[in-house]
Amino acid sequence: MNKAKKSFYRQWHLLWFLLFILALLGIGFVLFVHFHDVSKQTSKSQASSASNSSYLPSTGVNNNVNKAPKNQSSSTNTPSSASSTSTTSSQVPFTVQIVNDSASNNYLHVGTLISGTSSGNCNLTASKSNQTTLQLGTSTVHQDVNSYDCGVFNISTNQFPVTGNWQLTLSVNNNGSTVSDSTSINIPSN
Repeated sequence: MNKAKKSFYRQWHLLWFLLFILALLGIGFVLFVHFHDVSKQTSKSQASSASNSSYLPSTGVNNNVNKAPKNQSSSTNTPSSASSTSTTSSQVPFTVQIVNDSASNNYLHVGTLISGTSSGNCNLTASKSNQTTLQLGTSTVHQDVNSYDCGVFNISTNQFPVTGNWQLTLSVNNNGSTVSDSTSINIPSN
């Protein structure tokens, strides 16, 4: 009788073990099928959306609406309340803007926007009377989603030898033409 009980329990243990293994295999199969189908759908949707999208800059025809305000002689203010100025004598076909500037938490943050060109070298400086002009940063014009910019400059306010109002100037040089935008910002004490 004792031998029969041991054999009975061994059979149940073996049966439970086999059921456990089958359950794990079943769960694994279901997960494989689910994630395999999801990855196929994701790659198909990415491929179809990529083939329908154009990531090239707009053509000249699409920019005709933007050219009219550029060719007007009246001055317009940029979002930073400063207008772009050219250091060359001919009409420059691109504009430079400091679109955002703020000094907080010991950092100066400067946002930029470039229109009319997709290349060039950017130079950010700060000047104040009786102070040496500070070279704050350099970069190149690059595409950021649907526009071009010089990126965002994040500069420690410790680079400024004195607090107070400083003149920020963003200059972009492209094929020998340089266009600049300037704005005034107050650098607080640290």
